[in-house]
Amino acid sequence: MIYQTLSEGLRYKAAATLAIALLRIVELVILARWLTPEAFGIYAIALTMAGIFQFFSDAGLSNALYYPTELPRTEATWLWNATFYAGLLITSIFLLSSFPLSEFFQMPQLREPLQLFSVVILAYAVGAIPRTLTHRQYKFRHTAAADTASQAIGVLVALIYGAIHPTVYALIYGHLIKTLLQSGLYLYFQYEIVQFYTPRKMVQHAPQMQFFLRYAAFQIPERVLGYLNSRMDIFFIARAWDSHLLGAYDLFKQFLRRPVQIVNPLLDSVWVPLMSRMHQRTHSAGKLYLLMVYLSALMLIPLYGALWLVHNDFIPLFFSAQWTPYSKIFALLCAFYVVHSVVQHIGAAWVAKARPDKALYWNAFVLTAQVPLFYALIHTNLFLFLQGYIAWMIAQGLLLYYWMLRPMFGLTLTAYLRSLWPPLGATGLALSTAALVRAIGDGSDALALTGYGLVIALVYALHLRRSTAVRKLLTTLRKEKSEKKRAV
Repeated sequence: MIYQTLSEGLRYKAAATLAIALLRIVELVILARWLTPEAFGIYAIALTMAGIFQFFSDAGLSNALYYPTELPRTEATWLWNATFYAGLLITSIFLLSSFPLSEFFQMPQLREPLQLFSVVILAYAVGAIPRTLTHRQYKFRHTAAADTASQAIGVLVALIYGAIHPTVYALIYGHLIKTLLQSGLYLYFQYEIVQFYTPRKMVQHAPQMQFFLRYAAFQIPERVLGYLNSRMDIFFIARAWDSHLLGAYDLFKQFLRRPVQIVNPLLDSVWVPLMSRMHQRTHSAGKLYLLMVYLSALMLIPLYGALWLVHNDFIPLFFSAQWTPYSKIFALLCAFYVVHSVVQHIGAAWVAKARPDKALYWNAFVLTAQVPLFYALIHTNLFLFLQGYIAWMIAQGLLLYYWMLRPMFGLTLTAYLRSLWPPLGATGLALSTAALVRAIGDGSDALALTGYGLVIALVYALHLRRSTAVRKLLTTLRKEKSEKKRAV
């Protein structure tokens, strides 16, 4: 049953993942040729500030929906109203904050982008509960359709506006339309919960929602702290260096973050509901967690290795020559996201084990340590800043294992590293082969990339034939395919 649900979820989410990835890449590549680095810098600051407020807008209630085995419609409606009223409040506060924030960053042109992002915050709040309910009900086809359609129309709007007016508003309007459509579609899927309660009725039903309110008490600060930790680099770079450097950094980060933000949520949307159902069975949940880390690393680590290998030719080819001076930033971010793609899965474990308190304590610790570290690093240069950031992410991964993964799942360090060894080993061997090919050849990136790809393909072909987890998934897919043929 578990592997059947996994295969169904992965099938639909994989199709949506591929479509969204291609759409987002097309948007970034085309807009990078039309827009200046400064435009991407303004967008980065506006998005970062809006993201902080956005996590307050759903009142921290959405993830709590995974845990009750039964969820009456009246409770779902109450939760939706709670996020709606919270969204209205947070949107109003953010709208008023646009004036002091633009003065703080000494950018008068930042005010209007911030005001437009207030609409995104409200739209996110309205769609948060319907989105989680759709995931909880394993409606993988619905989520794939909603995410893909909204992304496609958002990209289309951004490109049309960018062709007419190549300014930062192309990025903003694309993001705005995508969020509005996505929330609207999830509301349509869960229309039965949309019923407005008066504030008095909300207060009357509040005692029955104690579990959700207790969860939100930890979830809100945990998510805000987690977001601050993940976007604090944007804040410090915006204060220390000019918007052009920030724009290049954020463009490359958006591009390189895309595989992580698509592959990991793809796995999380399937794994988290399953792990939350068995969160009392530590051994089974631990095996699922390792399988999630293993599949993610198989996909992401070789990809970042390939991008690092050819970054000098890749940047002018895909983004245009105006971004070439920033190629070293791109190379360092490739290394950063190899580490980040592995560490990020701990968030799924916290959600599945219903431990927002652990997540809160961890994010508070990271924030406390990260602020003085970043403050010291910005007095050097951006390249040393990134190298220090990578070292800090590796330290976080080791600390997370000893403080979180081992107590939660009873995982040994050997088992954890074994799930990472195949992609890490294959990528290291492929990079060594590519360096050898480049040294004995004419220094061509094309030949080096060919050698890299051949080694990855050979090692993966030999490894996957022996992988028990992958064989189980493939066997389930074959059984489903044969059963459909017999039914026809």
